[in-house]
Amino acid sequence: MAASSFYLQNEIIKGVFRTGTLTKPTGTSIALCSNIPTSSDTGAFAVGHEISNANGYTRMAQLSADANWLGPTNNDGRVFNTGTITFPVCTTADWGWISGAALVDTGLHGQGNHIVYGALATPKYIGVGDQFKFNTGDLAFTIN
Repeated sequence: MAASSFYLQNEIIKGVFRTGTLTKPTGTSIALCSNIPTSSDTGAFAVGHEISNANGYTRMAQLSADANWLGPTNNDGRVFNTGTITFPVCTTADWGWISGAALVDTGLHGQGNHIVYGALATPKYIGVGDQFKFNTGDLAFTIN
């Protein structure tokens, strides 16, 4: 799963083709999405995409580090998580359908830039008492 945001594409152009610098995020997090973001979405992409910042939901830190991501292998442009990423238990009211995820450059809901994003192979409904997680290797992003 993955597509790159215009933010990431512009950073690559600045750092590779222009005199700018490719800015590496100081921290990254995983956001769960009820609707899949698009390349042109900007910082507050959460509106209409990320699930509500309520009922126990929070973005999960997944720092840009070799300990957290493995790849690419065989020149496939693919990275995947090296450990389980577990979100908090859903409380009070359902989160609803989780259809996708995004890697964002902040843990603050509704803020920052999404970097890569994509649809889940199988959407999952999260109700009260449920806990969403990505097992090792389940969250993969391919940059083409």
